[in-house]
Amino acid sequence: MIIGIDPGKKTGIAISENGKLKELKTTNFFGCLDIIKTTDCKYIVEKPNSKYVFAGHRALDVGSVLRETDLIIEYLKMNNRDYETKPPKHKPKKGESGKINHEDFVKLTGWAGKRTNQHVRDAAMLLIN
Repeated sequence: MIIGIDPGKKTGIAISENGKLKELKTTNFFGCLDIIKTTDCKYIVEKPNSKYVFAGHRALDVGSVLRETDLIIEYLKMNNRDYETKPPKHKPKKGESGKINHEDFVKLTGWAGKRTNQHVRDAAMLLIN
């Protein structure tokens, strides 16, 4: 099992088993910590760099996401969890926002579950090579 985490005010969680997406959900910071505490598996955490995130975002929001990311990584270390960080994954088409919409996400991943939001799609994209 591998869990992708997209930190933020609404934290996206994607769970993959044997290379297939099994669950997508949105939680808050503390819900994310509960998952880490109770689930021993590999984690991939989105770690944006300031050069990327400052484009069009309020500095306060960006600072809180960066801080939450650092705290999640620290909690993973404290709980001896296997993890890696990755930068945000962008949509491969030029001239677009870089975010993947629900329809393209379904085509790319084969996701047949409920409708997705940007948080869970970002978390899931961390799990896709």
